[in-house]
Amino acid sequence: MAGNNTGTMATETDEGPVSAVEPPLPEAAYKLVNPLFEVLLRSPFHSLVSDTLLLITFTGRKSGTEFTTPVAYDREDGTLVITSTTDSDWWRNLRGGQPVSIRLRGERRQAIAELTEDVEAVTEYLRGYIERNGTENTGIVGVRIEEGHTPALDELRRAAQDIVVVRVYPVDDWRAE
Repeated sequence: MAGNNTGTMATETDEGPVSAVEPPLPEAAYKLVNPLFEVLLRSPFHSLVSDTLLLITFTGRKSGTEFTTPVAYDREDGTLVITSTTDSDWWRNLRGGQPVSIRLRGERRQAIAELTEDVEAVTEYLRGYIERNGTENTGIVGVRIEEGHTPALDELRRAAQDIVVVRVYPVDDWRAE
């Protein structure tokens, strides 16, 4: 998974019942791990991880180079949603709504990725995710919540300061179901 992209496992960034999370591996480890996930997600064995991971391919805004990285995702109203920590760089290439291709469950699709950096909008997404899914497994969206704790909106807002949301909208007739 992309370095600093939030996945299903994460580590705490501060103490308290709610906090943003960091990736479980050091940044350098992703140079080894990401290519392995990329191969797996392109293989017939993609179903081992494709319920939570996809490949996103985008063009670097300065270099013009095409990049592909595995990322964790959520589904919301037929849209794919990816979160990342703000100290990562990959998502910056998606500012202004950019064309991307994704490999979702073994199939390549064309889409438009729209970046949300606004803390209130990210807070609202996190609140909605918790409403739909509960507080378990929130590491996939970049948040750690202590077991048994019901997060207040201000706690989510603090965590959202370190998170961005990328919504991926289909160009063709597919929907993220």
